[in-house]
Amino acid sequence: MRGDMHMHSTYSDGSFTVSELMKMIKACKLDIVALTDHDTIDGVEEMIALGKKNNVIVIPGLELSTKENDESIHVLGYFKSVDSISQDFKDYLKGMKTRRYERLKEMTRRVNEKFGFNISFDEIAREHPNMLERPHLADAIGKITGESRKECFKKYIGNDSPCFIQASKISVADGIKMIHDAGGIAVLAHPYAYHKNNPMDLIDLGVDGVEVFYGPEDRASYKKYKDYAEMKGLIMTGGSDFHTHNDGKHVDVGNLEYTSPYIEKFLEKIEEL
Repeated sequence: MRGDMHMHSTYSDGSFTVSELMKMIKACKLDIVALTDHDTIDGVEEMIALGKKNNVIVIPGLELSTKENDESIHVLGYFKSVDSISQDFKDYLKGMKTRRYERLKEMTRRVNEKFGFNISFDEIAREHPNMLERPHLADAIGKITGESRKECFKKYIGNDSPCFIQASKISVADGIKMIHDAGGIAVLAHPYAYHKNNPMDLIDLGVDGVEVFYGPEDRASYKKYKDYAEMKGLIMTGGSDFHTHNDGKHVDVGNLEYTSPYIEKFLEKIEEL
């Protein structure tokens, strides 16, 4: 089996629809995938339906935003079915959509004020009706400056920018508990990405697994987290974290090696839910 358990669609900050993602999934000959949009499961049922038509196992998932030591930390949540997800958690996610809307509105105001741009937030909102994310603002800035999305993040709206606003104020421990209470398993996303927190300390907060096989990282990087996950008896997942082609930060769908026996152990954990 081959899998990719971390990808994004136009339901959050991905550039491709669920249908377009499924075409990529089939082209890569993947057996199992998860759609993990930021703080939403809105596209999951569509992905599951397409998976059934294309003989691809689709695990319901999302990427939950949390915060620790003034750093954004992402926790992947995976579930047995959409129906098994608690209503309280679904209500929380609906609220997050509103909070992300207000967040990007304020970030747009700050960018315009600080850098003298005249970006229309209403236009961004019209172009991206599902969920408003920072890449959408980065693209709007890029249209003015000619800079890439990566450059816009670094210069204008990155985590250390004065224009940045956290997507969520909940702690990692609270995020893990929310996923557990909602009926899911919690996996620390891309431990390679954090700089203000020790990833091992984050893992010790109670996740069920670690995203060891992360597309943008080389194989040599895996050993550290693979060994730690094995020592802790945690499952290991793998994902491309695909958003769009050639964004300078992520890789394309299926561009990683996430295979047996790690997939089977992941599925065993899902079946235990």
